[in-house]
Amino acid sequence: MKAKVKPHKLLSLLLALALVVTLLPGMGMTALAAGIPDPTFVSVDGGKGFASPSKLYYKNGDTEDNFSGDDTSYNAAYDPATGTLTLNDYDGGRISLGGAAADHLTIKLIGHNTVTVNGYEDVGIGANGSGSNITITADSSGSTLAINVTADSKTVAGINNDFVDSATSGNVTIKGYADVTITATTNATNKSCYGIYADDVVIKDHAKVAITVNAPSKTGGPIYGIFAKTNVTIDTDGEITVDASNAGTTDRVYSTGINSKNTLTLTKVGKMTVKWKDKTFGAPLYPGVEFDSTAYDNIVDTTNCVATYMPKGTTPTTYTVSFNANGGSGTMADVTDISGEYTLPENGFTAPGGKQFKAWSVGGVEKAVGDKITVTANTTVTAVWEDIPVVTYTVSGSATSFGSDSESVILQLIAEGYSEADYEVFVQGNSANYSIAGVAPGTYTMKVMKNNHVTREYTVTVSAENVTQDVKIHLKGDINGDGKVTTIDFVRVNSHARGVTLLSGYELKCADVVGTDGKVTTADAIRINSHAKGTSLLW
Repeated sequence: MKAKVKPHKLLSLLLALALVVTLLPGMGMTALAAGIPDPTFVSVDGGKGFASPSKLYYKNGDTEDNFSGDDTSYNAAYDPATGTLTLNDYDGGRISLGGAAADHLTIKLIGHNTVTVNGYEDVGIGANGSGSNITITADSSGSTLAINVTADSKTVAGINNDFVDSATSGNVTIKGYADVTITATTNATNKSCYGIYADDVVIKDHAKVAITVNAPSKTGGPIYGIFAKTNVTIDTDGEITVDASNAGTTDRVYSTGINSKNTLTLTKVGKMTVKWKDKTFGAPLYPGVEFDSTAYDNIVDTTNCVATYMPKGTTPTTYTVSFNANGGSGTMADVTDISGEYTLPENGFTAPGGKQFKAWSVGGVEKAVGDKITVTANTTVTAVWEDIPVVTYTVSGSATSFGSDSESVILQLIAEGYSEADYEVFVQGNSANYSIAGVAPGTYTMKVMKNNHVTREYTVTVSAENVTQDVKIHLKGDINGDGKVTTIDFVRVNSHARGVTLLSGYELKCADVVGTDGKVTTADAIRINSHAKGTSLLW
């Protein structure tokens, strides 16, 4: 016969068992809470993981081994009791949820937070492929999160949960007063680009979301502002903007603002603006639904590929476009009362020295004059300058000299105001041709030299075309430039020394053979005469 256990004894056994369980190492009540990620599975700044209790408060720039924050001073703090990662003016790399369980990570925003990912990484905020969920929230307005992801060779996503084919995607919810801006860019020709990728995407309460996806080099395939495997729900009184218009170089790129593979539920929105690239291979929303037409104006402009969804009777909010000279000078007046599309004007600033206008920069993306942007907030348009290309020219001509035919003639170009040569060439032969290529515009002194010759200088001005400058240098003592020093040269030098017929310029320099002091006297005449008679040569 089986023994019976009395009810009060059974209750005592159960209570004792519960006490033993709670006292086991690592088996506190927090660990038993389903769906809450272990701290070691939550990481910030590209893989710096949390740990309880020693590493729960991260400060910007902390190393993996040393989290220096505390509960009063931190930029990212993880609460293992609630599964909440609080960002407080966080500025760092990728945020990840790892592990193999289907956990739920809540990201709470305080202040202004930034996630920046460049190069090898391809995701701003990512979850494991086990169906985990990510919620981004804020308790009060003014709490923001900017996610910027750029990769050269990969598919990218601002928030990814999870686009690997073998993975189980979880959900992404943005709620409360969260204000999230996502800019995702892939420079690959054959990779996709997503603002948000998840199973379900929900934007609700007062949340604001602005997404820009860029695939400027893409030649085919899709890019999406929001992509959901199952459902997208828009149920917020905040504003949503999605720009998927920068979609590749061909018309074979499929560009969709919001794409849900199953259902797209549009309940309410403060205002929603969606841009896409091509009316044939793109759309603002898929499936092609709209907000309740009795309560909303659903304006879809397929010519310019811009769709606007706004509550009826809403006065459009207008904004100011201002201009930043970025080192240039002058002013450009602000443009006020702008809402929606705006065409970028001609540059009105004066470029810095040596620069010329290249493009406008809007949100870090270069835009050409005449490009259209969508203005959903006060916007600063910044001038981008580039170096003025230096157009160069060729200075060439003939070089006549005497003496040895095998010795080099040296030709130098020295910029005005300088003493060192900017350009120099060597040519051989008494009747040679020279060419100096790549000469920048300016005024130069051309110096021509050869052994036993008198150096000669020419002024060469290079402006808007190639320059031809023939040059000739004389042997020392050769006044008339016939290549010989004769009694004819002596007579001319002697006449100068006696003050009868004066020499000037290069002829005067050729006559100064004694001391080269700039003076021509009878001593110079005697030396030249001695050379002419062959009794005492000058060289």
